[in-house]
Amino acid sequence: MELIEQKLKTLTSYHGVIVNVRLDEARLPDGSTAKREVVEHPGGVTVLPLEPDGTVWCVRQYRYPFSRTLLEVPAGKLEPGEAPELAAARELSEETGLTAGRMRLKQSAQTWMNFSSKLGNVKSKIPEHSI
Repeated sequence: MELIEQKLKTLTSYHGVIVNVRLDEARLPDGSTAKREVVEHPGGVTVLPLEPDGTVWCVRQYRYPFSRTLLEVPAGKLEPGEAPELAAARELSEETGLTAGRMRLKQSAQTWMNFSSKLGNVKSKIPEHSI
């Protein structure tokens, strides 16, 4: 049996600045139907700024949902039509002031695959110079 669900109808309940939320009705492989809540997200990038000696650059970001500042690697959302490589370079520069010497795609992943369409792209950056 193919594990495919067919969307029968959709209702978008929220249009936000970053995400949209919709409620779908889907036909399951056995013929029954089920409700599916989906958070639509434009995708994002995460950058691992790695120095030749193994040092990893991190940034402190205030994260509203947690009501506190977290230590994390540079990351951000994709702008409409923006290539992940360009977004990674932009986020690295905006958040650390660094410029990458080299960039390699490490992984693309569905980070919230049970309810979101967000696809995260992990990039490894070797900085040209530090500031």
